[in-house]
Amino acid sequence: MKRLLLVLLTLALASLAHAATPAEQELIDLQQRIDDAVAAGDGAFLQEAYAADFRFKHGTGLVDSKESWLKGVEKNKGNFLSRAHSDVEAEIHGDVGIAAGKLKVVRKDNHGYLLDYVRAFVRRDGRWQMIMHRTVVQQNF
Repeated sequence: MKRLLLVLLTLALASLAHAATPAEQELIDLQQRIDDAVAAGDGAFLQEAYAADFRFKHGTGLVDSKESWLKGVEKNKGNFLSRAHSDVEAEIHGDVGIAAGKLKVVRKDNHGYLLDYVRAFVRRDGRWQMIMHRTVVQQNF
């Protein structure tokens, strides 16, 4: 009886969790593709993924434009081992998408950090582009 109660409680709690809609999942997947491209230094993909008016406010207070961020990505090409997302939630509001979660960044020099982030996207010409990224460093390792 206890086992059945535990199974029923687990199923009930699982049903309360929000499953991502297809549009939300598209945004979640795009984020990982963007960070894979940052790690690989794939400037051509990133040129399309970031909007012309993109702004990135780092946890340090530094603010990058699209141009300055892409220059930094090119300069650091080959320095990232991985950039992996977790605990991601996405919301779609018409042609605006908001995503929040954690990003674990591991560099080749064995330095890494865990970030909390919020990102904003806009759908232009039928495709999503990131217009804003803000981070807060939670942990360095």
